[in-house]
Amino acid sequence: MSLLQDQSAEYFVAFLAGIKSVLPMEEVLNLKQQDFYFDDGEVKLFNKITNEDGRTTMVYWGAMLDELNMYREWLEAHDLFDACKATTNMFPELEASCNQPLSFKKFDEIVAPFCADCAQRIGAYELYQQTNQSVEALMTVLDLPCEENALDFIGEEVTLP
Repeated sequence: MSLLQDQSAEYFVAFLAGIKSVLPMEEVLNLKQQDFYFDDGEVKLFNKITNEDGRTTMVYWGAMLDELNMYREWLEAHDLFDACKATTNMFPELEASCNQPLSFKKFDEIVAPFCADCAQRIGAYELYQQTNQSVEALMTVLDLPCEENALDFIGEEVTLP
């Protein structure tokens, strides 16, 4: 959890919240602290999130309880925690002079390279499994010149002669 000890904490927790809630990241970035915490700072294990279109999603935050508790401490250390105010953003833009949420563009710049690499590895591994472990198909899709590199990319042990 070292990310929570530097200035990337909001990106890390926003990324987790997006995964756990299956809400679009644009919606996650606009959530308020009261969507995660009670007024006393306790994590809400369940909460209904209503988006601008009126669609309601029941979210279970208990799956990231430790991260949310650490993130609350991080927010408190930066004088950014006030769950009882309906306007307090969960993921504030630290460089902004007023209470604005992280922009999706900035979030995407920080997190997208990690996500893209992860997604590419997962997709390549799925292809490898679906083609009966065809290294040639894997090399073609990844545009890699040798079998060892292709297998290493998806995390398979290289056992070639």
